[in-house]
Amino acid sequence: TTMARWVIQVSEKFAPLYAALKEHLLQQVVVQADETPLNVLKEEKKCYMWLYCSG
Repeated sequence: TTMARWVIQVSEKFAPLYAALKEHLLQQVVVQADETPLNVLKEEKKCYMWLYCSG
C-alpha cells in the first residue's frame, strides 16, 4: 500500500539518525527503557514499542 511504502521510505531516510542516536545511547552510563504493548492492524501476536532515554 501507499502508506506502507511511505513508512519504508521514511525509515530509510532516518537510518543515519537512528544509528547516531543508538551509538550515543550505548555510550551512556545509565539508560532507561520502557516496553509498551502496541496494537497493530490485524496482527494476532503481541507487538511492543521500546523507548529509551538517558541523561
